[in-house]
Amino acid sequence: MPDVFVDFLGRLAIMLPVILVVTGGLWLTFNRRRHAAGAPPFSPSDMRTWSFGFAMLDGATFAVSFALFSTWMADSSFSAGVSGGLAAIVALAVLPWAATRYARSSDR
Repeated sequence: MPDVFVDFLGRLAIMLPVILVVTGGLWLTFNRRRHAAGAPPFSPSDMRTWSFGFAMLDGATFAVSFALFSTWMADSSFSAGVSGGLAAIVALAVLPWAATRYARSSDR
């Protein structure tokens, strides 16, 4: 079991900084409209309205889930694709859904 944990931490140590830098760079490049006066309110289902913090949280969620899935599966090109797909589902479907659900429950 410690061998799996070390493998997970090794993958995470490589992926997390790279994914966070790429996420931050892409957010700064494509989200200039967010700073405009008539910017739309936050909507978890619309990436164009995400704040920088939420985008970084989503990137970190992708990195952690990708490291977890790729550690759990055997090393092959097929498992890397499956791990990336599962991590994308978690980061781009489950996290915005949870944010929508949390936003609705906090409005009450």
